[in-house]
Amino acid sequence: MPKNSIISEGNTTNEAIENGLKILNVSKNMVNVKVLENEQKRSFFSILAPRVVKVELTLKEESEREESEERVHEKHIKKEKQPVSNENIEKAEENVKVFLDTFLKQLGNDTKYDIKKDNYGLEVTIEGEDAAILIGYRGETLYALQTLISSVAGKNLDEKIRVLLDIGNYKEKREKTLENLALKLAKSKGAITLAISNVIGSSITREADYCIYTHAGPEIAVASTKAYTSQVVLLDILAVYFAEILGTTPILQLQNIKKEILALPAKIDEALKCSDRIKTFANKIYQEKDIFFLGRGADYNTALEGSLKLKEISYIHSEAYAAGELKHGPIALIENGITVIGIMTDKLLVEKSISNLQEVITRGAKTLVVTNQNLPANNFETIITVPDTDTLLSPILAIVPLQLLAYFISKEKGLDVDKPRNLAKSVTVE
Repeated sequence: MPKNSIISEGNTTNEAIENGLKILNVSKNMVNVKVLENEQKRSFFSILAPRVVKVELTLKEESEREESEERVHEKHIKKEKQPVSNENIEKAEENVKVFLDTFLKQLGNDTKYDIKKDNYGLEVTIEGEDAAILIGYRGETLYALQTLISSVAGKNLDEKIRVLLDIGNYKEKREKTLENLALKLAKSKGAITLAISNVIGSSITREADYCIYTHAGPEIAVASTKAYTSQVVLLDILAVYFAEILGTTPILQLQNIKKEILALPAKIDEALKCSDRIKTFANKIYQEKDIFFLGRGADYNTALEGSLKLKEISYIHSEAYAAGELKHGPIALIENGITVIGIMTDKLLVEKSISNLQEVITRGAKTLVVTNQNLPANNFETIITVPDTDTLLSPILAIVPLQLLAYFISKEKGLDVDKPRNLAKSVTVE
């Protein structure tokens, strides 16, 4: 099956196609359809079973998609023009300005718009690097936004307002992401490339030799949460697969990891029950200027991600350090009242990590500990316990309280959690 394809099912061919289009989040003109199993081809005895039709939906090639995109974008232009009164044109312009002033404010300071008007309606142009967020990989995106603005323009008016929308240089912006540039460089050096992506048909999956989809669903927030978690899970699964092929790990250990991976959804639900305690701690520290994270081994990687989330959506300066490096410099930054967050999920490293946190406590630090271990007597201020799992999978559970912490701090400060300042989903410059 082609890498930009899915197989969907339904009781009829049309239903199977519709189900597939919902998963891909595209319209029918953006895919090629192949019926794999039709109800007419079923045997007599299969009539006793539920009717199932299978179809394969494949995203069209880029050239085909661009042609569809152009047709969709110019759809309104080809419609017969209907003159509109000057009074309604003025009102429509004011409606659109109010909408865009609010809507584009969330994208970034560089995003600007221009409105031109004639006797038939409005022409809206949106410019700026962050405007690339409005495009995505589907041709319908531009048309959907155009339809929305048309609806806003005609609000409370007795005439239909024609709105044409353009996003400056949108074709060029769509492809210029740093991931693509790195991938092309790797391929030019002869590397075999594998893309791990949450977006079916994204430009990076078209460039890579192979791709695996996480299927986490659309993530609206700029700061990644479920996309991050699902990628970590997928990489763990990939590692298990490689270990099986290469025979580098005992079979029983791999079977245990597989069992723990299947248990992750229930354990994440359990980890989310700490929300109230995390919120209470967040209310205590949301006005902090500096927060530090400590972790050893895999916990250091969790510390890095937790620190990043806190920076992104709360605007608090935060740094993550390998706990073993604490006395080689970072401890000089610890002073009375500062907050230090420790992650301890590896039983072989817990004792050393506790020793590191005791060092910061003696210097007056407030502490939050995320762990899946039964800790000995201690004087940590707050301890958040997550379900136990294999050490290789512990970052998936340990990151949940840290994501919640960043969220609650951001909310307490009255910030926009989904659209933090100066950040964009698509990074287009080095």
